[in-house]
Amino acid sequence: MRVSDSIIEIVQDLECLHQGTDISINGRALADALRDVAERARVEEGVMSSCRDALNGVCERLGLTGGDGLPDKPEVIWAELDRRLMPEGMEWPRFEDGDPVRIGDSAPFGTDGVMEVAGVEINRFGYVLHGSIDDGMRECVDGDDHGVAVKRPAPKVLDADGVEVDVGDDLYSVEGGLKLHVSHIDRINGKIATDAMFSLDKWADPAMFTHRAPVLAADGMPLREGETVYLTDSPTAFVVDDIMTREDGAIVVHLKNGAWHRPQDLTHDRPDSWKRLWMDMHPADETECVGLNFEEFERRATALAERGR
Repeated sequence: MRVSDSIIEIVQDLECLHQGTDISINGRALADALRDVAERARVEEGVMSSCRDALNGVCERLGLTGGDGLPDKPEVIWAELDRRLMPEGMEWPRFEDGDPVRIGDSAPFGTDGVMEVAGVEINRFGYVLHGSIDDGMRECVDGDDHGVAVKRPAPKVLDADGVEVDVGDDLYSVEGGLKLHVSHIDRINGKIATDAMFSLDKWADPAMFTHRAPVLAADGMPLREGETVYLTDSPTAFVVDDIMTREDGAIVVHLKNGAWHRPQDLTHDRPDSWKRLWMDMHPADETECVGLNFEEFERRATALAERGR
């Protein structure tokens, strides 16, 4: 019995009681009935409120609006729902976590490719995802049977500069310039390995490597910003301020308080000179050779002579 029907019956009994008509209801029974009606009214009000919230949510998802969040006519809702109903036996493709596939989402393509979803086609055989790869340069399609979940693409593996790492890339350690040829990628754990490392189940952190090949000085050591270097023909110390590649492809190094130089014109070791050799031979009072033995003197003098300095 609805709350409204119960209220009508109680009102009728109260009218009879007021007119002195014999009725079967007494004061206690009337109080119990009123409490029951109040409780059912509270429950029904909660149900109606929940229904209104749910209907408002449906209208919001459908893009329908009205004065209080609902369309003026229910027929508007039914027409919109009918327009969007999925044919029997078909369903919208979803990812493994239950989220529906939306336009613009990333989905796997091929063995290890990733496509951007541009459209969804549904037929009696299954679903087809239309998309593009290579930054939109190539169109592609992929799909499966109804009910088969779409897998999320494996997360990208990035180097220290945020550049994606692929199999076959040559990387260089950020610290020492050690070269690493990427032969295997563990995308789940975000690790990389060479063939030799993979055979030993050893993996490296790609954040410790970069695609940028090290810029080598004349001594074969990589140049880095902030370190002290020397010109190969001068003992004056400089600090590396910047390293850049010019439009013509040439790599140049800028020295703080100096100018741009080629990497091969720089060294990490202070260059030797006849003057320095002389000073090292006479570090005390320049009267006797106390700083070098003969073998060291001969080696340095020979090297200076060969370089014409």
